[in-house]
Amino acid sequence: MVEQLKQLEADKIITRKVFNEIPPHVEYSLTPDGYSLAKVLGSMSYWGEQQAQRLNENGQKIKLEYTDHQKWTDSK
Repeated sequence: MVEQLKQLEADKIITRKVFNEIPPHVEYSLTPDGYSLAKVLGSMSYWGEQQAQRLNENGQKIKLEYTDHQKWTDSK
């Protein structure tokens, strides 16, 4: 996960803010470019949810952990 976060930061998708605290504290947030991906990722999430539902109907056990894709498809 650390390498993925570093790559997203290098690609200007997220920003990283380090707080001078003990224990160490870091916060990540989306950049404007990161927010521009939100609709695409929300659509992909919705597509995945529909596929999981279809697979469940066909007897496969698919459990989705997170399905709140709507907040990512709303305009920012």
